[in-house]
Amino acid sequence: MDYAYAVHEGAFGQAIVLETKASLVEHSHSETQLAFWLGGARATARTGSEVVSYSEDTALGLNAFEAHEMTLLDSGACVFLVFRISSEWLEGRRRATGRSFVFLSPGVSIDHALRQACWRV
Repeated sequence: MDYAYAVHEGAFGQAIVLETKASLVEHSHSETQLAFWLGGARATARTGSEVVSYSEDTALGLNAFEAHEMTLLDSGACVFLVFRISSEWLEGRRRATGRSFVFLSPGVSIDHALRQACWRV
């Protein structure tokens, strides 16, 4: 079962602090997603043939409608900070900058500063 402890909605989409106690079957979302593991049980995500191990220095980046699943590796719950970024907002950024935004790989490296920013959020 999943529990959302905090949700913020803005022009960009949603920011959610999510606790999950079970693995998730393959599914997809209509939004681009960026998921940071904050703590608790270790987990991996699979999209296509790629497997990403959530960690202090690796997040999961998914493009809209990209099928993925999540597997808990330990007993207990894990906590994520998830950004669901709306397609309309991304399209507005593309028009403004002339550049589109897509994740080329689901494994997103994060540094100490970004990790600290996740905790501030």
